[in-house]
Amino acid sequence: MFFRSILNISGRIENIGILKPTVKRQIDEHIDGKHGIIESVHMEPVTRAENLYQTSPMLRFIGMLICVLITLMATGSTYIMQLERPCIFTLTILVTVVAAGNLGMALAGRLLDRFGAALSGILLWAFPLVQLAAVYMVFWVLLSPVPAVFGRSIWSQILDLNAKGTTIIFSNLPAACSIYVIAAMFVAIFRHLRSVFSETGDPNTYRERMAALDTERLATRRINRIVFLFVAAVLGVVMIWFVKARPEVLLYLRGQIQLQSMQHPEIALETFLHLARKFPQYRYRDTVDFRIAWIRDRRMQQFDEAALAYRNFLDIYGYDNVWADDVLANLISITLDKQKNATDTLRWTARFREHFPEAHLAPHVILYEIRALKEVGRIKDAREALEIARRRYDKSYLNIYDSEDDFVARKPFSTAADALELND
Repeated sequence: MFFRSILNISGRIENIGILKPTVKRQIDEHIDGKHGIIESVHMEPVTRAENLYQTSPMLRFIGMLICVLITLMATGSTYIMQLERPCIFTLTILVTVVAAGNLGMALAGRLLDRFGAALSGILLWAFPLVQLAAVYMVFWVLLSPVPAVFGRSIWSQILDLNAKGTTIIFSNLPAACSIYVIAAMFVAIFRHLRSVFSETGDPNTYRERMAALDTERLATRRINRIVFLFVAAVLGVVMIWFVKARPEVLLYLRGQIQLQSMQHPEIALETFLHLARKFPQYRYRDTVDFRIAWIRDRRMQQFDEAALAYRNFLDIYGYDNVWADDVLANLISITLDKQKNATDTLRWTARFREHFPEAHLAPHVILYEIRALKEVGRIKDAREALEIARRRYDKSYLNIYDSEDDFVARKPFSTAADALELND
C-alpha cells in the first residue's frame, strides 16, 4: 500500500510534463488501529481554482461597471456617463471584454488540463492573466487596426466627443477592467485559502488536506518560478527598449505629465518644443505641434502666437488630420473672442463648414459664424443662417467645454440660439 501510494503521486507529478519526476514532499501518516495501514494522500487539487472564478457573466459585467464608475469618479470624469454615445460605447465594450475573458479562461482551462497542470497554484494566477490579456487585446484592436483602416479621428466621430474626452474613455476603461480583474484574483485567493484551512471536524481529514496542499505547492513551484522569471525578463526588456530605443516617447510623456500638473506651463511648452526640434520625424509630431499651440492658447494666453501656430498646423498637416477640426475651432475662437476680427472669423468658419460639416463642434462653429455676421453688420445673413441652424439643430444639445477642454454641461441649441437676440 505504501509503494502504491508513492507511485500514484509520482505518476501524477510526471503528468505535468515539465516537472521533474521526483519531488520532495511530506506525507502525513496515521495508522489504522486494527490493520496498521498507512493511508495514501492523492495529489488532487485541494480546491479547483476554476470554481473560484465561476462568476456569472452578468455579475462580472456589473463588477466591471462598478469599477468604471469608481475610476471615472476618481479622475473627475463622471460627465462621460451623462452622454448617450459614450454610455452605449462603454456598455458595449464591457460586454465584449467579459465575453473575451470567458472565452480565454475556457481555452486556458482546457490547455492546462491537457498538460496535467490544472492546479490551484497555477490557475489562481493563470486565469487573471488571461483576462488581462483579453482586456488589452480588445483595446489594442480598437486603438490600432480600427484607426489604421478608418482614420485616427474615427472614435471622436463615433463618440461625438472632443479629443480629450475620447482619450479619457480609452484610458479609464482598460484601467477599470484591470482593477476588477486584480480585485477578483485577490478574492479568489482568499476564498481558496479559507476553504483550505477551514475546520473539517476530523483531524485525519485535515491532515490529509494539508499533505495534498503541500504536494500541490511543490508540484507548481517550478512552473511558477519559470513564469515569474519570464514576466520579469519581458518587463525588463520593454523598459530598456523604451529608454534606449524610444526616448521621444519618454519626452512626450514628460511633457504630458507636466501639462497635467497644472503648474509651470512654460516647462511643458519647452519640453514639447525640444521634442519637436530633436525628433522632427516623431510618429506623432502633429500631436506635439497641437500641444505647443494649445499651451500658448489656453495656459499662457499668448493668443497671437497661438493663432499663428494653429495656422501653421493647418498649412503643414492639412484638413484631413485628426486634430484639424479642433485646431480650426480653436482658431475661430481666438480670432473672434480675443483678436476681435470678425472678417477673418467668417473665413475660418467657411472652411470649417466645408471640411467638417458633421463634426461634433459644427453647431458651435455655426453660432460663431452667426455672431461674426452680426458684428460685421450683415444682420439679414445672420438671421438666415440662424434659421437654417435652427431647422438642423433645434432639437439637439450642445456639449459645453471649459478652457481645459473638459466637459462642463449640456445646453439646448435653442437656448444658445435665443441668446444671439436675432429674432424678428
